[in-house]
Amino acid sequence: MIRIDKQEQIPEVPDVTVWGDDANPDLYYVLPSIPRFRLQNGVPVFKLIRYRLPIEREDKKKGGGFVMFDTELAVSDDKMKKLKDVLDERAKKRFSDLHLKGTPPEATFGTMTYVRGTAGMLLEKDDVLIEKVLGAGKPSLYGSNVASFAVELTPEGTAVFEAAMQGQGASMVSVVYQIYFWVKLPPLEATVWFNSSQFYSFYQKVDIDWNLWGDDSYREKQSEIFRESQSGGTDIRFDFVLPDPDQDKKLKDRIRDWAQRTLEDMVQKGMIESIAPVTDDKRKVPDGIEHLTRDITTTKAKSFRQTYRENNSAEWNLNPQGNLGTLTGMTDASGKALQWKDFSVTIDADDPFFKTLNVTVQTNADFDRLQIFNIEVNIDYTVGDFHESKDLRFSKSDDVGQFATFIQNNVWKYKYSYKVNYKGSALVYQSPVIETDEKQLTINVDDTGCFIVDVAPGDLNFDEVTQAEVVLQYEDASHDVPLFETQFSIDKDHRESRVRQLILQPVRNAYRYKVKYFMKDGKEFAVDWASGLANRLFINNPFSATKTIGIRAMGDLDKVVDTVFADFVYKDDANKYTQSKSVALSKAAPFLDWSFPVISETGGAVTYSGTIKYRDGKSEDIPQTTAAKDTILIGPRVEDVLEVQVLPDLLDFTKVKLVKISLKYEDADNGISVQKDVIFHQAPSNQAAVWDVPLKDKTKREYHWRAQFFLVSGGSTSTDWVASSEPTLIPEVPA
Repeated sequence: MIRIDKQEQIPEVPDVTVWGDDANPDLYYVLPSIPRFRLQNGVPVFKLIRYRLPIEREDKKKGGGFVMFDTELAVSDDKMKKLKDVLDERAKKRFSDLHLKGTPPEATFGTMTYVRGTAGMLLEKDDVLIEKVLGAGKPSLYGSNVASFAVELTPEGTAVFEAAMQGQGASMVSVVYQIYFWVKLPPLEATVWFNSSQFYSFYQKVDIDWNLWGDDSYREKQSEIFRESQSGGTDIRFDFVLPDPDQDKKLKDRIRDWAQRTLEDMVQKGMIESIAPVTDDKRKVPDGIEHLTRDITTTKAKSFRQTYRENNSAEWNLNPQGNLGTLTGMTDASGKALQWKDFSVTIDADDPFFKTLNVTVQTNADFDRLQIFNIEVNIDYTVGDFHESKDLRFSKSDDVGQFATFIQNNVWKYKYSYKVNYKGSALVYQSPVIETDEKQLTINVDDTGCFIVDVAPGDLNFDEVTQAEVVLQYEDASHDVPLFETQFSIDKDHRESRVRQLILQPVRNAYRYKVKYFMKDGKEFAVDWASGLANRLFINNPFSATKTIGIRAMGDLDKVVDTVFADFVYKDDANKYTQSKSVALSKAAPFLDWSFPVISETGGAVTYSGTIKYRDGKSEDIPQTTAAKDTILIGPRVEDVLEVQVLPDLLDFTKVKLVKISLKYEDADNGISVQKDVIFHQAPSNQAAVWDVPLKDKTKREYHWRAQFFLVSGGSTSTDWVASSEPTLIPEVPA
């Protein structure tokens, strides 16, 4: 597979990107930076039809032009030879530098595995030059990625287009490919995360007073609150440095762009639908109701996190694009300059030949991978007694067929069917007869009657996993495709498997699969059924998810609680998997997030127990508890707070020089005993003192206090202990 950090531009062929393979040093993959016209026998596949309509027309249209051409992403034979020569010389030098014996291996070129892609033109309908732009929408994704285009031109646009396609330099045709293909990531760890939440609150209170003798009164209060929060980001840690600083920066910038696009794709798929406000009908007061209160709140939240690591297989995106240049600026296979007259034809619309249906037929099936011998397509056009039919045969993905017929009674629809013949099998898939008016007809890979999935390891670590046993199923009962199941194993020496089954129906449904992992330590982990649609399935590490437990300390860490000690255990009994964590929460570290890999995000449970150490030297045990949520609040249970304010306002400091107020609170049932002394003296800065006591029983609010007065004349006097539950205490000097 392509190793993305083995990317380079070779000076001898600067417009071609070359990648190395992740395992074979002499295997390379190439992709041109700029598309080109598809060549057939060395000549571009291109045709411009200029047509002239009859003079007397209601819409006053005079005619115009219709241009059809194919593009491809292909490297010419002479450039491929240059690349091979350069790479072969490297191999020879490597052998010489290492003093290796034997013949250096020759460079070979592999086939890129495309996932998806699109192809488009930088032309838009403007009704001045361009009337319509048509295209296949996506390239073949096999072979040289052929894409077909058609452009309908106004009379003025035809003249401009014809002039632009002649001479030298740029033309009027610019094409942009967007292709995605599988690559192996270099040493890195990339995490993409997103959180989204919405809150809505509606409050309504209505009071109506119907007065028989006086005036009626009506009072209504409404409040409505909308809140929305979104956050997301990408975190990337690179564990590699390329020798060339410029290439190193470019590659890492590309990886950052890839991570950002991945985030944007995931955000687009995971957006929360906005909360709808309370409707006007539901805000009305029902008849006969005098007092009404509505209090409605709605909350929505969604989050995700995905991590990619070294050797993960990932989708990589490139956008080869560029101007294809003029036709007369090109030469054929023999080096002869192309002539414009060979690519343009003028038609009089009064000629019966004008009313012709032209259909371009191609297939995006991978013949070798699907083991297809050929695809036979029959196209039939029948209107009344007129009949035209043609059989086309395709033996490779780059084959292109044409069908043309005269149009009768302005009917443009035709019927087609196709038959798929497989290598080494007497079974064939015969499609039903389909009616269409498509001018660009594509036989899709999923319509060939063959179910095929390539299975390969993703981020499996064979130092931990000895074997992964895979069970794969597919069924389409509504189309008489019975359930079939296949089972196979992946290990260090047998990394890839191919599931191929003739179902003689298009692939319409998703397949499902489950995996059982056999670990080196003898443990076994089974992952439940999952579904897939891609024709390439990657089996990843059993620990494919991460669980995060938020641990938060409760209580007064400033004055009451010294440290909360706790032991946490995560157990997944179904998979015999355990994780543990011990924590100590204090004023310096009041919270902690505990993250660990899990087999299933929904499986397993967290239990905890511990001890609370108070600042007065006492301690309290936390019993064994099973966590109900991923955020755990741990610490002393506080029902309420007793707050007493001591005011010195009535103290006469001409009689006393110092006053000590002693306070105490006792709750024997809950093990609470708190005392405090408050001192007031003759300094003018005396201020009120506040005494806070956390309560475990909010109904027990009684405390005791005593005052001791140190007299200016000498000696002291004290009050008895006084019980009180008043929130304000104002002592005064006794007479």
